[in-house]
Amino acid sequence: MARALIQKGRCDEGIDEALRAEKMAPANEAIGWRAQDYAACGRKAEAQKVMNELLELSKVHYVFTALVRRGAGGPGKQDEAFNWLDQAIDRRFGPMIYLK
Repeated sequence: MARALIQKGRCDEGIDEALRAEKMAPANEAIGWRAQDYAACGRKAEAQKVMNELLELSKVHYVFTALVRRGAGGPGKQDEAFNWLDQAIDRRFGPMIYLK
């Protein structure tokens, strides 16, 4: 639901919905989606803050590189997103087989 609202340009509602949904999802995954939501809405500072949170979490827990890529793919950060995708491939992250 949150993604649909954000794609329609209703960012405030979408992010509110995402924050509510975050309470029901695994922490790593929810944080990755939140970073992507902020980036998609052009909220660069908030997206970077969440990315930093995810990177800190990755120091003590395994974090899928694809989750980090979600937040890194904001406007003007395509190179960083591709670096994370390369890492996901190198680490043999399963869902990467679906990319074409």
